[in-house]
Amino acid sequence: HLQFDNVTLVTLYSHPHPHLLEQSYGVLASCTKLGEASLQVVNISAIQAVVTVVPHQSVINGVAEDRYFLVMNMGMEVVCFGSEENNNK
Repeated sequence: HLQFDNVTLVTLYSHPHPHLLEQSYGVLASCTKLGEASLQVVNISAIQAVVTVVPHQSVINGVAEDRYFLVMNMGMEVVCFGSEENNNK
């Protein structure tokens, strides 16, 4: 008897750069990608929010960095991910 779980692969990012976040009055949450080691498989029922990370380049202390800014995807709370609850009878 096979049992399947509804899982997905997610990538983790750093905490937002504190100075950019403060200077933008909390608007620009600029993060860095943590790399392959940060890939994690999670159960989709554990997902609390869906976001988009958009690449951008920032110059911080005279050094250009490849970074990503966070955009909340409004309305995702009404999306059905096509999952089914596992009913153990």
